[in-house]
Amino acid sequence: MMETRDPLQWHFKQLDHAMGLSFKANFNFALVGHLLKGFRHPIQTTVSRTIRILHHLLAITSKPLGR
Repeated sequence: MMETRDPLQWHFKQLDHAMGLSFKANFNFALVGHLLKGFRHPIQTTVSRTIRILHHLLAITSKPLGR
């Protein structure tokens, strides 16, 4: 995920600074912080997108390893 940030690094640095979160310092904490802010957002479409992202992340992590 961090590799996809490289072309837009300047914009993401500003976002990280404004949110007080750093994906480079602590990726897991920053991801959870952004998800929590999405849940509390006043616009319902943002909340729906946040829930959809969480569902995708859970689907990825719960897939069997194929052993």
